[in-house]
Amino acid sequence: MVFISLFEVFFKIGLVSFGGGYAMIPLIESEIVKRGWLLPQEIDNLVAVSEVTPGSISINTATFVGYRVGGFFGGLVATLGLVFPSLLVVLFAAALLPRFGDSRSIQSAFVWVKPAVIGLIMVAGALVAKTCLIDDHALHPLHFTALLNYRGIAIFLATAYCVRKLKMPTLSLIGLSSLMGIVLFWRV
Repeated sequence: MVFISLFEVFFKIGLVSFGGGYAMIPLIESEIVKRGWLLPQEIDNLVAVSEVTPGSISINTATFVGYRVGGFFGGLVATLGLVFPSLLVVLFAAALLPRFGDSRSIQSAFVWVKPAVIGLIMVAGALVAKTCLIDDHALHPLHFTALLNYRGIAIFLATAYCVRKLKMPTLSLIGLSSLMGIVLFWRV
């Protein structure tokens, strides 16, 4: 049954993922593409929509995939599957951390988990960057510059500037980058 599959997949993702939503993206991609719930080329749109909608990217992703596969209840089941392991771990940690939080073993485990989380986030960033900054339609083995999506790079650089220098609010950035995308990619 599809609801059981959705719950199992997102429960597993929620159970083994550390570091937040971006760290979950490679695992989510692997699981949902393997099952044929989404095509590989749909992943980038999934991440983009999950990012610009309010809420956690991982929960938005689970809800979207669940809804796509099983309607309203599919979205609900996938979201519960993703959240349930975290709820159990937080309740367990809340009970044990006051007693064992200063343990060297616990502190060492946190030190070793952090680099893995950074690696997962970098993989997710690379997957999204590849589709935004590389033009798959202009593949040419001898000319690297032919591979670059100059319009995507322009939007990326403008957004980075607005975030770092102008401290522009997220909603304004979404509007600006959407407008730039419409203007730069019109009739492409």
